[in-house]
Amino acid sequence: TNLGIVAPGFQYAYAGVPAEYSTNINQFYINPNSVDVDRNEFVAISDFHGEQFAMDKLTEHYLDEYNNIYNLGDITDRGDDGVSMLLQQMELAKKYPNRVHYLPGNHDSFIYGMYYAKDAQQRAIYRKNLEYNGGAKTIQDLENLRINNPQKFNELMNFLGSQPLQQVSEFNGKKYCFAHAFFNQTIYNQNPNYNLKNYMNDVNFTDKNKSSSSPYYILWFRKKKNSYNPADLPSSEYTMVVGHTPNATDINLGDVKVVCVDGGANKVDLDGNKSIKKFDGGAEPIITVKGYHNDTSGKGNNKVNTVTRVTLTDALDQYVKEENAKYNDNNYAQKLLYNYVYGFADDNNITGNYREIIAEARNSGELCQYLGLNPNQVAYEKSLYQNAINYLNSGDVQNAVGTINQTNNNKLINKVYNKVYQQSLKLLESGQTKEALDVIRITNDKKQISKIEDIVAKQVTELINNKKYAKANKMALATQDSNLITAVQGATSDEVISLYNNGRKWKAKRVIKTTQNPELIHQFIDEISVKRNRK
Repeated sequence: TNLGIVAPGFQYAYAGVPAEYSTNINQFYINPNSVDVDRNEFVAISDFHGEQFAMDKLTEHYLDEYNNIYNLGDITDRGDDGVSMLLQQMELAKKYPNRVHYLPGNHDSFIYGMYYAKDAQQRAIYRKNLEYNGGAKTIQDLENLRINNPQKFNELMNFLGSQPLQQVSEFNGKKYCFAHAFFNQTIYNQNPNYNLKNYMNDVNFTDKNKSSSSPYYILWFRKKKNSYNPADLPSSEYTMVVGHTPNATDINLGDVKVVCVDGGANKVDLDGNKSIKKFDGGAEPIITVKGYHNDTSGKGNNKVNTVTRVTLTDALDQYVKEENAKYNDNNYAQKLLYNYVYGFADDNNITGNYREIIAEARNSGELCQYLGLNPNQVAYEKSLYQNAINYLNSGDVQNAVGTINQTNNNKLINKVYNKVYQQSLKLLESGQTKEALDVIRITNDKKQISKIEDIVAKQVTELINNKKYAKANKMALATQDSNLITAVQGATSDEVISLYNNGRKWKAKRVIKTTQNPELIHQFIDEISVKRNRK
């Protein structure tokens, strides 16, 4: 397969692909055309507690089997891999923002509160709770991350703080509400995006007299230990899906069915196995054991035979062929992918079935390889383009043009020049002819300059026709176009002669001065003098 599919006019079409970008182009992906028809609607899981096997089930199976994945919190503590798993979860949420959802739990509040609680006393209490609940390794790994990679640490904390604690969805005609321990309809109605940062501001962890309606219970509620306000329950048409209490039973609340998916991932059963629970809309949660996987997604029997795997190259070839045929344009898809690489098109421009594969290919550099582009060159040019736009936004056209001209990529250059052209048009509209021409001439783009000059020439002609000679001469002089200036001054001279011959010599004198041409002005004055002498 030819990897160098490049639309005409593309500047960086390299015949050879650097070795560092050629390692994954043939790895296997799920065929995009089989994804939507084979995934079940959703799965809910929770409380992995540092057990990597649980995360492996998510990445190796659930992503293939389900459209939506709800992880109800508490990835860390007790097991050894909590922080790395939390980072995995964050990356998955970034990669699949509309599919992979993370709803923080009480252990997540320990982590976030240890750094961001309102005061030192609260922060110390959160840290102590983390230590007490199997989080010594979590603290160690977080501190290592904070010291050695503060940018990633801050990203992780921002991720945790911004995740909503509650979500609602409807699948296959059934309604579900999700939270770590208790779904509080009252709080959800007030703020559907109520997150861990809000929680940290609202909840005093040490307050022993918390209201039963407190946000605290979204993360901490257990039926056998805590009371609740019936007014905070969702309606009975919803199934409440939670984690938090390992292998909980008899947990329905009033008329609301409650399903718990905390399977005690870190606990070993009588057979020596570890397991987690999942819920995908069936009658009850399903136990899934470490080291063994059974696809219970509801479409698993068909999926075995229908999901095919293809190389990235084949998937992209398939995409290009389909899109070009759809739009009857042999370069439509290539141009779109090129714009996507450079950030001029977003995910919404990519056909849904292919969106995930193409996004992954762009992030890894493999889409550049497919298009015959050098990822390093693309990154460099994107940086130049962004710098040029920043200069334009600050009004510095000279530096904007100088910056973008450092690349030979005509597509990026033209994008910047088009923005300069728009700025020039706005200046014309506000009557700043000279400034408009000064701006567009910085580009040295003859085509763009000519377009602005043509607009000015039409405006000058209109002014002459309306006998507005002062404005017409001012605009013509601003163009520095000798032919236009001569034409306007000629028209002005004709008007002056007509005025003079009709006895309006003072009007004629004012008009001739608008040319700002000393020769014409003196010629007119000399003619007046001659005529006076003759009299």
